[in-house]
Amino acid sequence: MAKNHKKEQFIAIFTLASVFALFIFLKLTPEVKIANNDSDVIESIIQEKVKEIESSISEEILINDETDNNIGYSNLETKDIIISYTDKELKRAQLYIQKNWKADHTINNAAWKYAQMTTNNKNNLTKENSNQEEKNNSNQFVNNSN
Repeated sequence: MAKNHKKEQFIAIFTLASVFALFIFLKLTPEVKIANNDSDVIESIIQEKVKEIESSISEEILINDETDNNIGYSNLETKDIIISYTDKELKRAQLYIQKNWKADHTINNAAWKYAQMTTNNKNNLTKENSNQEEKNNSNQFVNNSN
């Protein structure tokens, strides 16, 4: 009986020591950064999707502007803008620009920048068209003295 009792005590002490050693091992070893590799893969996928979305947005904007206004914007920089505003915010920003008001804290910055960019492009195109018309009209003088 004493022999069995010593055997049980040895097994209990060995089990406690094993659990204690496992606990210390888990606390002292650094965590494996498997998630880091996954985050790199996820980041590259996100970048690819963002590029696809940016290109499709810029194509849609150019197509919509050409069909609505018959104006082609050659220097439209839409790849830096990700649409993060509503139509209401865009119209409000355009109204501020038309009234020559400054943007305040209530105006969405992305809508403000896009509205400024489109109005600047429209103004440049109308100036170019008016300059071309003036050149064409200035050469059409008729001398009618008989």
